This record gives sequence, structure tokens and C-alpha cells, in this order.
Amino acid sequence: MSRAEKDASVSETDGTLERDLELGNMDPKEEVHRLARELGISIEEAERSVLGFDVGGPVPETRVLRDLGEVEEGMTGITVRARLITLHQGTRKDGEGEYYYGMLGDSRTTVKFSAWTVFDYSPGDFLLLQNVSARRFRDSLEIVINKGSRITSTQDREGLVPEMEEGIPQTIAELESGARKVDIEARVIEIRSSELKVKDRSRKIMKGVLADSTGRMDFTCWDPLPLEEGRCYRLTGGYVKDFRGILKLNLDGGTIVRGLADDRLPPLEELMAPKDARILELLEGRLSGPVRIRGTVLGVPSGSGLFRRCVECGRRLVKGQCTVHGRVKGEEDLAVRAVFDDGSGTLMLKGGRTLVESLLGRTMEEISEEVRSSMEPEIIVDELSSKMVGRTWTVSGDPLPDDYGVTLSVTGMTGGIDQEVLKKEISLLLEVMS
Repeated sequence: MSRAEKDASVSETDGTLERDLELGNMDPKEEVHRLARELGISIEEAERSVLGFDVGGPVPETRVLRDLGEVEEGMTGITVRARLITLHQGTRKDGEGEYYYGMLGDSRTTVKFSAWTVFDYSPGDFLLLQNVSARRFRDSLEIVINKGSRITSTQDREGLVPEMEEGIPQTIAELESGARKVDIEARVIEIRSSELKVKDRSRKIMKGVLADSTGRMDFTCWDPLPLEEGRCYRLTGGYVKDFRGILKLNLDGGTIVRGLADDRLPPLEELMAPKDARILELLEGRLSGPVRIRGTVLGVPSGSGLFRRCVECGRRLVKGQCTVHGRVKGEEDLAVRAVFDDGSGTLMLKGGRTLVESLLGRTMEEISEEVRSSMEPEIIVDELSSKMVGRTWTVSGDPLPDDYGVTLSVTGMTGGIDQEVLKKEISLLLEVMS
């Protein structure tokens, strides 16, 4: 192979190898030596051509930045000073080795980072990072530390964050879709683990509900974070997205988590109690968790009353058929759906056997016998309509977003005041008072 051909081969391989090295997928020395053997050139020449410096030698001259605020996407070979704010450890996608990620900060800003080499430091350490690069990852700027980078502790701490700046945290009610660098104080109401499959790989994520005195919000944590159910935290670095009309807070490895005293927020029982709400707030996705709404039932659509469901999967049977298990005998159950309006918006109420029995004042066995005797299943729908429609109710339940808006899964329903009767009583009272 001629010298020109060798140079061309090195040039063609340069981009691919650099990208692999940047992602920490290869050992620089081994890959450079392999490339040198394949091309028949010296190891020193391969190191200079591909990496721009001698592996194992001194760190090359790099562009020194005054602070993290100067870091821009696409920069390579830069030197910055920062304080290590958070640190997490993960397993590489290929299963070979570990990597580190978290948040770096100085007096002006914070930036996420990933390290694909040994990173033996702890949160709070002051660092000098040499020969690092910057990329855009998950819509955020990230500093990348590779095997060619050099990280050392530094005593030059001027301008670095001495401790996390407090500032004034936001409330859940203030959060809007698209908000970034969220900073809130909240209590974890609920935590549940889930698995997400991405390209035939399973990834464990954490989901749950946060609450403060102004409201609740669902959250998803894409990386392991030290959160416990019932505890209070200050969370800095999340972002808010709209999912089917419901706002959700997204957290990741760059989120700063700080524990708070238990009396910093209302107790768990108070935060879990239903909150007075308007339907418009639910439709706009501003609330989650149990709510209490006062409004009027406008109608009871067909499908309410007595029906049969599959004993295997619980699905409603249609003409004795389950969409999954075919023709089955099924078991009887009760349900009611109702159109509900409070003046700010309209949603669908959904209740089960307990609610129907309470509204009709009879057990399911008695209702079933009545339907069999009359041979008219519609009589239950008619009776529910006569007892519910046109009356004012206070309804408690959990909002469930769907393709048609929001359905409220009813856990409690009180009132049932007839509007016309109420108007007459008020008119009579006014006449007596006059």
C-alpha cells in the first residue's frame, strides 16, 4: 500500500473511530494499534492521525473556557472547571462495563455529563476537566468525558458553586407544558416500578405521583434516583411534557435530589384527600389524583345497568361473546356512565356495582331478579336516569385521560338535589320572607 493510500485509509477511518471513542465503545490504545497493523503504518503515526495525540502521553493543548456557560454543542478538546453536583452509575448498552452520568455546575449554570472511563469522584468535589467534548443528548447539552480526557481535583475554586443555590422553588400549580429546569419541593405520594422495552432491551423506569399544597402531578424517572414514597424532596432539573392532555414531570440522571424535613410540606393524608376542582382544570391537565367536583348530571347513556363480564379477563360481553376468549357464560355486574357538567366543562362519570346499588337502594341480586322478571334490561337505565339526571351532585373520584377527554372514576357521590324542586323551594322561601 502506498503512502497516499495509507493516508486516505486513515482519513476514512478517522470519523468512525472518533465517534466510537467518543461513546466509550472502544479502548483507544487497542483500536489504534489494530488500525496501525491493518494499514501497515507505525503506531505513533496512527495515534497522531486518528486521535491527534499520543495515547498515554501528555494531554494535548485544549481550549480553556472560563465557565460552563460557554460550552456549546459540537465543541471538542475543551477544558473547564466545575463542581460535581450529582453522580450516578449505569451499565453500558452492550453490557460490557459501566459508565457514569450526572450534573456538573459552576456559579452560572449546570450541565449534564457522561463519563465513559474510570470516574473516581464524589458529589461536592471541585474538578478540572481537560480534553472533553460537548454534544446534544435528549434535547439537553451534555459534556462527554472519554478515555482521552483527563480529570483532576482542583484547588482553584473561584467562581464555582460553593453550595447549591436555594432560590425560590416553583409550585406544582405553576408548572406548564414545556417547562425546563424545573425546581420544586414536593412529597412523593406514590412510587411504582415499570419496564420499558427499547430495541429488544428492557429498561427499568420509575413512575409515581408528587404533591404539594397546590396540587398533584404524575412523574416519570428515566434513571435511578434516591426517592422514597412518603418522603419530601427538593427536585431540580426536571422538565414537563403534555401526555394526552395531562402534564407529567420527567426526571433523569441530571436531576438534583435533596431531602427535606417532613414538616416542610402538608402530611401525606392531607395531600391524598380529594381536592375541590373544576372540570376545566382536569381537561387542561392541571390536576391529577383524587378530586371533588360539584355539578349536574345531564344524561345516562345506554350501556349502564346490568351486564355480564368475562370471568377470565373482566371484559364486558357482547351477545355472550368476549373479544378475547370467545363465547363464555360470564358473571353479572353493574355499572353506570353519566354525562356530568359543572359550568366550566363536561366529562363522563364512570361507576361500578357499589355506586349503582347505592343509587337504586337495592342489591345486585335484587336488581338481577327484577330484570329477569320484567324481561326488560332497559328499566335499570331508565331508573338511573330518573334518579340522576337534572340533579346536583358532589362527586369524588380519580380523573382518567382518554381519547375523548377525561373520564372520572367515581369513588363517592352525594347530593342528588333536584334543580326544579330546589328552585321552587327557594321561590317559596323568598315569598315567605317578603
